[in-house]
Amino acid sequence: MPQAKRRERAVTRTTVRNRTGPVSREVAEQVRQQAVRELASRLAHQLGNLLQVVNGNLELIAQRTSDETTRHYLANARAAADQLTELARALVDESDD
Repeated sequence: MPQAKRRERAVTRTTVRNRTGPVSREVAEQVRQQAVRELASRLAHQLGNLLQVVNGNLELIAQRTSDETTRHYLANARAAADQLTELARALVDESDD
């Protein structure tokens, strides 16, 4: 094979490697970000489902008690559940971006 032809092939191979390297990293990063978004979405939905159960049970307890101390604890539990609900919503919003 003539020397010029060899150099041309070597330059072509180097150019292709240089072009595919960063593209491959970009594609890998996009795939990773998509996987993180999907995981965040699933986590948020599962958290939301569990929070519905917790909130429903807190409501049932509130309907059955008149004890002020118990009502105070229920209010604290509801406040924490509300914060978790907001966190779940934020995860869903982030995963939709």
